[in-house]
Order: sequence, then structure tokens, then C-alpha cells
Amino acid sequence: MAGLIAVHCGAGSHSSNLHNEYKRLCNKACRKGVQVMKEGGTAMEAIQAAVIILENDPLTNCGFGSNLTLEGMVENDASVMDGKTLAFGGCGAVKKIKNPIALAYDICVKQSVGLPLGLIPPSLLVGSGALKHAKNSGLKVVPNSSLVCKRALRQFKKYKALLDVHQENCERLDTVGAVCIDGKGDVAAACSSGGLILKKPGRVGQAALYASGTWADSLDKSTEPSVAVCTTGCGEYLIQTHLAKELAEDLKFNPNAMAFHKAMGVKFLKSKFLRNVNRKLGGALVVHRDNKSGEVSVLWGHTTDSMGVGYMQTKDSKPKSFICELPGYAVPEDSQCSNLRGEIECGEANQNNILSYFHNNEDVLVYTVATEETNGFQRYMSSAKEFNIQPKVLGIGTQWQGGNIKTSPAGGWKINLLKKEIKLHEEEKDKLVLFTDGYDVIFLDKLNEIVKKFEKTGAKVLFSAEPFCWPDPELASKYPEVAEGKRFLNSGMYIGYVPEILKLLEREEIADTDDDQLFFTKAYLDETFRDSIKMQLDHKSDIFQNLHGVADEIEVASVDSKESGPERYLIKNMLTKTEPSILHGNGRSKISLNYLGNYVPNTWNSIDGCKACKEGHIDLSMKTPTEMPVVVVSVFIEQNTPFLEEALEKLHDLDYPKEKIHFFIHSAVKYHASLVTRFAEKYDREYPSFKLITPDDGTSEWKARDLSLDHCLAKKCDFYFSVDSVAHIDNPHTLRLLIEQNRTVVAPMLVRPGKAWSNFWGSLTKDGFYARSNDYMDIVHNEKRGLWNVPFINNAYLVNATLLRKYDRTQLGFDKPNVDADMTFCTRLRDLDVFMFVSNRIDFGHLINADNFDTTRTEPEMYQIFDNEMDWENRYIHVDYPENFNPDKKDLQPCPDVYWFPIVSPAFCRALINMMETFGQWSSGRNQDDRLEGGYEAVPTRDIHANQVGWEKHWLRFLQKYARPLQEKVFTGYYHDPPRSLMNFVVRYRPDEQPSLRPHHDSSTYTVNVALNEHGKDYEGGGCRFIRYNCSVVDTRLGWLLIHPGRLTHYHEGLKVTNGTRYIMISFVDP
Repeated sequence: MAGLIAVHCGAGSHSSNLHNEYKRLCNKACRKGVQVMKEGGTAMEAIQAAVIILENDPLTNCGFGSNLTLEGMVENDASVMDGKTLAFGGCGAVKKIKNPIALAYDICVKQSVGLPLGLIPPSLLVGSGALKHAKNSGLKVVPNSSLVCKRALRQFKKYKALLDVHQENCERLDTVGAVCIDGKGDVAAACSSGGLILKKPGRVGQAALYASGTWADSLDKSTEPSVAVCTTGCGEYLIQTHLAKELAEDLKFNPNAMAFHKAMGVKFLKSKFLRNVNRKLGGALVVHRDNKSGEVSVLWGHTTDSMGVGYMQTKDSKPKSFICELPGYAVPEDSQCSNLRGEIECGEANQNNILSYFHNNEDVLVYTVATEETNGFQRYMSSAKEFNIQPKVLGIGTQWQGGNIKTSPAGGWKINLLKKEIKLHEEEKDKLVLFTDGYDVIFLDKLNEIVKKFEKTGAKVLFSAEPFCWPDPELASKYPEVAEGKRFLNSGMYIGYVPEILKLLEREEIADTDDDQLFFTKAYLDETFRDSIKMQLDHKSDIFQNLHGVADEIEVASVDSKESGPERYLIKNMLTKTEPSILHGNGRSKISLNYLGNYVPNTWNSIDGCKACKEGHIDLSMKTPTEMPVVVVSVFIEQNTPFLEEALEKLHDLDYPKEKIHFFIHSAVKYHASLVTRFAEKYDREYPSFKLITPDDGTSEWKARDLSLDHCLAKKCDFYFSVDSVAHIDNPHTLRLLIEQNRTVVAPMLVRPGKAWSNFWGSLTKDGFYARSNDYMDIVHNEKRGLWNVPFINNAYLVNATLLRKYDRTQLGFDKPNVDADMTFCTRLRDLDVFMFVSNRIDFGHLINADNFDTTRTEPEMYQIFDNEMDWENRYIHVDYPENFNPDKKDLQPCPDVYWFPIVSPAFCRALINMMETFGQWSSGRNQDDRLEGGYEAVPTRDIHANQVGWEKHWLRFLQKYARPLQEKVFTGYYHDPPRSLMNFVVRYRPDEQPSLRPHHDSSTYTVNVALNEHGKDYEGGGCRFIRYNCSVVDTRLGWLLIHPGRLTHYHEGLKVTNGTRYIMISFVDP
């Protein structure tokens, strides 16, 4: 493994006259660090040696050359961190020490050695204590005057003369630093600084402090990436933001340009701790190693005028160094991009913020054009990183000037940007140029494999091919015929040598808003020109696969067996038998590309699951409630919905700080009005705000959903969580987990239990309606778990509020005539190239089936045992029912062969009584009973049959699923599934009607008797006496089932109710 060291000579203002001197110094420090590693030294030893070089040079603001304090003295800060042990050593406000980094190194090393008598070795020493430690350790102590260089003295006199000591003077912030990874994969970071000009004596900056100046972690290098960071800039700002540690954590699993840019923006420029700071000056240098792939990346960025950087590998013959300067057109500081950049070459205005020079083929210049970081662009960059490809992004952070490419021919601006760029390389005749679109492209292969395929064609320029002649179909006849593959040119992907590509781009002028594909088409159809540059099309898609119109020809294939490790997915063109290296979702094939991107490149397998899920993941576990993001939970009750009460309670029970949730409810149906009002009145004081729109307001669903988005913005929300009434969020951690997933739009997968109906679609028809993707059934049944890019979601989803701020309701909303609100919203998200993800990484909840919910019935949920069995069970089955089958629990037997089991909940009992009392047609209690076949009842009761209220099939299902297993448990040897019962009825006993029932045998094999109210509370007396055994059950329990044989053995009578009303549910099973 090659070692690498990277150094910086500070972020600040570097005089152009001294650029070469700064680069010379960086090169010298890099060489020293590499020399140490080649001689067997560790990363820690290498950074110490490199920083000493920087400290000994008067160019830098550290050691000899440090800025002077207000009293004209040198006081240095320094720190080192060892990624191998996580030990840290820092020293602050140190005088008379020639090399403060050596002192910090000594403190760090002694962290691991320890002290006698169990004393704890210090990790930070300042002032006189630090100086004494240095003397005791044998470090070189010199007169303070010997550390004052002429330049520092001149600057001290200049600023002292201004007498403006109350104003911060951060113009010279040349704090130095180094990060290193050695041949064993261990990392270390170092930082050394003389501090601000005219700083107060005793002032300590970030260079001395843990998490602010340095951070290094390679402790778990066998399982996790290694990362080291050192910072530079105004120490006070870096201390308050803990920038070194924050950057390391953000980049650990996502070490790319966009992540670095975003992290500096969020953790530094937009930090709430610096909200009152006008100009936030800082920078950072990062080294990262992916310990699985072996890929090493060097990243840096700065918000100051300039930054000097150098780096070198142990296998390199010479180092590379740069003085990076912000461009004159740097965006304002209130922008997301805010004056942050990193450079590939001196003087270029490149906002990639990343250097990773260790790709496989340095002779390939990879380019794309993108003006903003869309979800598609982020996927493009992620796929490039997978193969160690570092595209140069043209146009990033600027306004798109290429016309409306979605509605008409356009895109000439891409050609003009690339032409200007390639001219910088026109002397590099052996280099290749690879250009792809940036928003809808996925890399599937390494650069060297792409180059091999290209060289086999014999072409000097190779374009991708497609089945459509666009934008001018009349040119189709002029294309050469092909025997196999696609005939027509597509301009979204091409590769070629620099001279030929430049000749092609300069063939004729093109306006920015003209069509790029037409430009290249005309060049290709010019046979003389085509032959002069050896221009060909990739007809069989060996390298380039355009998807529009050919989705049926493409398959996702897996290779490698699970026995030899996780399988790998690749894309095959079944028609041409090729395996393309780059995918392009051109035209209307974006959904197909998104589907394929769920598997490639290396984003999912059956062993590791969703490998891409960790990208961008954030951790809320360390945040206090006041630091948590603000969420607007918007609930939409647009239809009569069973079990809504439970759904609302689950939202209230979300494991998330109530003070960070604003509730918004749109209740459009009058049936639920009282329930929703009770919920609001019960809980509204727990939340900062609680907005309720009732049915009487007459607000349409479309309008209400749009209002909820604006309500979110009004509450300055960070996230918008939309939940429909049919969505049950069973997992209380759902909201927190979705936020941590850190996607612009993400839905928890919810499915109707036991069904394939879910809250997402895997694909769409041509007219935008439901279509089933190949993996849909695997996903909904959790055969595959992961995070899936899909074209449609509804019922429950989380939206990052940055999206709502970016687009108004005309661009992103729900309101479109004659179109469902969720269809409109998802269509607009797709039009804006915003990805919608659905996650089934864990179980989040489920969907209710409201299709057959009949609110004209009394207690309509009681009729939902077929459509929503799980929710029916949760509400109506006794909480202790599962204990009936506990093998260690003895069955209760109050009388011989009479068994007692908890079976239904109090809610069931109340509901069944209400159903019967509302129906009200109780029988007369006489023998004559027209409800029965034959019209005669031998032992009549005051009752209502289940079939009279349309509930008999529901009760029979209850008997089959819940009562039958209990019967089989206690009356062994008798099996009858499903049980048969003709008599299912609720009996009412009360003193003024029928208080008791005479002795009788039941017309059944066995009888079930469920107590629907409470003895001693709702009634007195009553019960059942089994005459043969002279045994009575009088203290019947609410929701408990008595089960006993019917004929022959269990002759019984109903005991007299003396007060109140007793209700029981009876079934004569298998008469």
C-alpha cells in the first residue's frame, strides 16, 4: 500500500509574487514526509517531520515567522491526532518553543504511555505549563526574539500603528497543517499556528484544540474508512464549529466533491454558532481512504482568498502543489455554495472541492455539464466514485444557458463549455476525452475497461447510438444502414482523442440555445468529415447504452454465487449480447434508469442489502431536543377510514420531541369530525401549533395539501411529513429514521397486511398510471429490503423543506384539475428531477383498506374483520389472548369441563352492545320466534341474532380464528374447521324483562358464551349453573369466554339477574 501525505501552508491571502515560494515550501514538506515513510516511519512521524519544515520557514504563520501578539511576542498553538489510537496532543499560547508541533507530538505520544500512580497524562497544555513540559521532554527552547522574523515584525508595526486593535485582522491566517496515511493504512493529522495578528496574549486558537484543529480516525480500518482532517482560518470560528471532527464525520462514508462542499456549507458557513459573523474565514484539508476498495482521496476547500496545498505519494517521483484562489465571480456568502472551492489546476474556477488523483487512467479527461446538484447529478457522481472516476463538472453553480432542453431542441451551451475546456489541453494529443450528460447517467465500469472497449473499435471519436432520429426525423434517410444495433446518433455520451474531439467541436459555431444533437448529427452525416476524424457510433452499445425506446431489451443480471460472497448486478443488452459500461436515461427513460440504479453500480445485493443507503446518512442520536429539526406533520382525512383513532394516536406517540412538531390536520369527512376534534383538544397544548381544518370549512383536498406546504414554510420547518388517514405509522421511530436517511423525498413502505397493495408504484404506464416493476412483489413482501428509487409514492412520505423553499406552488404542489392530488405531486417531482425513495429497510407500519368501510352501520369497525383483520384484532381481541397458548400456564376450569379464557377487549364488548341496542329489535322471549326455521324456540331468551345486524359471517370468522383453537386445545380430538353455527346471538337479562333462563341443554357440540359487561358493576346476580355438577360461574369476567359441551353432559340454567342489565354473546357450535 502506498503512503500519502498532504500539507497546506494556510488559508488566507497569499501574495501572487510569492506563489512559487509557497509551492516550493509545500513540495519540500511533502518530500520530507514521504522520506520518513519510505524509511519505515509512521503517519504520525511523517506529519511531525513535514510540519517542522513548515514551522522553520518564515513564509508561514507558525514557529519561526509567526504573527506577533499585541505585546510583540510569539505565542504558538499546535496539535496532532493519531488515527491509530485516537490519542490527541495539543499545546497553546506556547513561548520559546522553536517547533510547537514537536511538543504537541510528545504530548500525544505520552497519552498512550501513561503516568505512574494512575495519574492521567494531559492531552492539552498551555502557557508556562506547556513550556515546562517541553523542557522536561528535552525539546529545543530558544529565546523568543529568535522566533520573530522581519516580515512578522513589519506587519506588527504596521497594524500597531493603525491603533485599530478592536477590529479583527484575519488577513494573514497561514496556519499550517498536514494529513497523512501510511503504508499500513493508519492516518494522522497535525496543525500548527501563530494565531491572529495582534492577538491578545494567552489567546488559544483552534490549532491547539481537540476536534477543531485536527481529527484522525483509522481505529476500525478493517471495517470502516479512514479519515484525517486539519483546519485553517480564524480560530474562533473553527473552535465554535468543531470543524475538523464535523467534516470527518460527514465525509467518512461519502468522500466526494458534493459532500465536501455541502459539509463546509452546512457545518461552517451556515452554522448557527456563526450566525452573527459577517465573513466566515476558514478552510480544511482532508485525506480519506476507502479500506475496502483501497481508494485514497485528497480534498480541500476554503472560504478565504487563497489556500496553498501540496501532496505526494510514496510511489511518486515528485509532489504536486497549488495555490488556489477564489474566482472573481465567487458566489455571495448567503448562497449554498458560498465562496467555497478546491482546484484541480492553478487558476481554474472549479467548484469540485475535491482532489483524488489516484484513478486508474490519468490520460482520460472526464467531463460533464451540470449547473446544480440534483438527485440525478448526485447519483452520477456516486457512480463515478464507485469506479474511482473524477469527472470535471462544467457550469456548476451557474445559470443554465442552453435553452429549454425538456420542451425543445437545445443544449448548444454544453458544446461551447466543453470546447473552451478542451482547448486548454490541445497539446495533449494522446489524451482521451470522455463526455457524458450529468443528470441522467450512471457509470457501470472502470475507465480502463471503457478505454479498452473504445480502442477495439478503431475509432478516434465514438458516439452513443439510439433508435430515434432526433431532433430532425427527416435526416433519418441520410444515415448509413446498420446490420445490427441502433442506427442514430445520441449526443449524451461520447469519447475520443483530444485533437479529434476539438476538431469536431470547432467544426462550426453553435449558439448556446441551438441543439447539440443536431450539431453532432450534421457532422456525422458529412461523410468526408466523419472519415477525417474516424467518427463512429456505438451501434451495439458495447460502451454506451441509451435507454429510451429500448427498456425491454435491457435486463438486470446477477453474477457470482452467494456461496462465494455477495452477488453483483450488471446490465445486459439482450438483443446485442453486450454489457454496457455507461447508462443514459435519455428522453422518457428516466424511470427505467431509476429502476436500474437501484441495483447498479454495486448499490444492492442479497447479502449486504442496500449498500447505497448509508450515503449521506445523518445521526440524530447525539442531538438534544432543542437541536432537532422542526417538522410539520400534515394529516389528511379525505375519506371515511376505519381505525382512524389508532392511526392518530400512533402519530401522537412518535418518538420525536413534541416541541419540534407542528400539527396540521385536514378533516374532509363529517363522520370523523368529533373524533378529530377530541384528538385536537386532547393534545394541541403539547405542540407549538396545531392547525385543524374541519369539514365545515369546505376546503378541498388539493387546496388543503397546498396550504399544508405553505404552512410548513410559515413555521420555518426543516421537514414536511405527510400522512393520510389510511396510513398507520406503527414504528414510533419512523420520523427520526426517515430524517436520518437524508433524502429529499422518502416514504416509509406501507402495505395492506397480507396483500400486495402498497404506498408506492414500481413503474408507470406510458400515460402515467400504475405498472408493476419486476421487483415489486419482492419488495412489498420484504424478500428484498432497501431504499428504492420509485416513480410514485403516496399515503405517507417525508419531504426536505429545502425543496419547498426552492419551488412555489405553481411548480411544486397538488392542485391540477381532474387529477388526483398525489398523482399531481409525484408528476411534478418527476418533472423537477427529484427522486422519490421508498424504504423497507425496517418495518414502519401498514395501510388500512377503507374500500368497504360502511359508516351507515353502527360500530362500522366491527365489520372490518375481513378487510383489516390485523387492526380489528388489535382493537377487539383481548390483550391476554396470546397467553391462552402459553404451555406453562394452566387453563382455568371453574367447573368440570367448563373452561374460561380471555378473548375479546372491552372495546369489543362496548361495540357489540351498542350495535344491538341501536338496532333495538329484541325478541319477545316467547317460544314463537319467526326468525327461526319452523318458527319455534324451545328455550327462548330476549336476544338479537347476529344476522339481523348483518354481522353473522364476521362472527363465524371470529369463531374460526379465535374460538376454535381454544376448543381444540381443551377438548382434544375434536376438529371441525370451520366451525358451524346457526344460532349466534346476544342475550339481554334484566329484572323487568327476562331475569333468568330455565334449565336446558344447548343444541350444540360445544357452546361459547362471552361476557359483554361486568358483574358487580353493570349488574348484580346472574351467572350460569351447571346442574349435574352443582357448580356455578357467577363472577363472569368482561371479555372472557366460557366454553363447555352442549348436549348430554352440561345441563345448565341462567341464574337470576337482580339488578342492572347483563349482556352475553352465545353461539351453539356444530349443532
